Amino acid sequence: MDSSEIESSERTFFYRARDAKGRLVRGEISAGDKRAAKKKLSAGGIIVLGIKESRWRQALITLDSKIFHPIRSDDMMAFNRQLQIVYAVGVPIIRGMQMISQQTQNPTLKKGLAAMALDIAEGSALHAAMIKQKEIFDPVYVNLIRVGELTGDLGTMLERASQLIEQKADQGRKVKSAVFYPKIVLFVLGTVVLVVVGFVLPRLKAFFSGFGTDLPPITRFVMGVSDFFVDRWYLLSAIAGLAFWFTRRILAVPRCRLAWDQALLRVPILGQLIAEIEINTFCAILSTLLKSGVPVVEAFKHVQASIGNAVIRREVGICATHIEGGGSLAGGLESAHTFPPMVRGLIAIGEEGGRVPDVLERIARHFRVEIDYKLGNLSKLIEPLLLFFIFGCVLVLALAVFLPMWKMSSVLKHR
Repeated sequence: MDSSEIESSERTFFYRARDAKGRLVRGEISAGDKRAAKKKLSAGGIIVLGIKESRWRQALITLDSKIFHPIRSDDMMAFNRQLQIVYAVGVPIIRGMQMISQQTQNPTLKKGLAAMALDIAEGSALHAAMIKQKEIFDPVYVNLIRVGELTGDLGTMLERASQLIEQKADQGRKVKSAVFYPKIVLFVLGTVVLVVVGFVLPRLKAFFSGFGTDLPPITRFVMGVSDFFVDRWYLLSAIAGLAFWFTRRILAVPRCRLAWDQALLRVPILGQLIAEIEINTFCAILSTLLKSGVPVVEAFKHVQASIGNAVIRREVGICATHIEGGGSLAGGLESAHTFPPMVRGLIAIGEEGGRVPDVLERIARHFRVEIDYKLGNLSKLIEPLLLFFIFGCVLVLALAVFLPMWKMSSVLKHR
């Protein structure tokens, strides 16, 4: 069973009910209509008190789940570990979902697990229940669970899924650690600039104008910026909001997104790091799926969906088409210029020896070491650019403030 077998006409209903212990519970459930929703709830041992559909409430819940309570790698890691324990000790999966849901702190994950427990009680397989929770489970994770259920080796698949989740979480932590110092410095610098431009310079302007002397060009420029900030802050906010909205809309166009991601790959230091992270993701996920027995064409579809950069995603799609037509993996990657020749050569050797998953795992391990090293030194590489930017801002502000003072002091001496 896959996502194509799930009815696209399912809607979300919100209910009030009492559970088996008589406690009042509220939640949401996906079903084709209200009658089907009540049937699902009843199958889970819940007495329905009220049920209704609300599109506005659904929109608010979706917004809340994406902005205020998103699913993070740590949440998924904790869930996967709990699910491993549930499977290992032989707890029935419905009871296991309920137990994990009660212990989960993230509201989005808690609601999703509660809905999954109801779907499983109605007869759905675990992976089929996960398919409905698209905001929580990505296709790669669902596919691993599906293979585990079909082969009866769910424990091994959960362990492989755990490795992927932990790798992603570890990478995310290292990226945050690398950019933490620059973010703090830029925040402090931005605060200082706002205080100087918004509060200090307007008072200095009144002080300078009392002497009747012409201000230096750099001071007039900074004063003009200060006046714009103070008098037209609402216009600046509107421009920033429109720029953000326009950028989001532009990047939603495939051609524009492709051009933007192509430009990112050409940025010094950052471009190579992005490419290595995506190639590591490609090799790690493809290796895991192939070792799990997923057909190579289907595995490529899931790998392609996991790639963030549009340029590399397009290259993986071209490779998938080549393989679907009967070609080799190494041959499909020949046109993938983002993949280094070393990667293509090793994969060709792996195909010759029939050990592609092992070769992909070794390549992923190599890139993981390279990525860890570069992330560890990223802040050192950023520091020169950061210092140059800080020096420029401080120099402009200092000249804007002190040049008029020097000019006034020379005027006073001549008097």
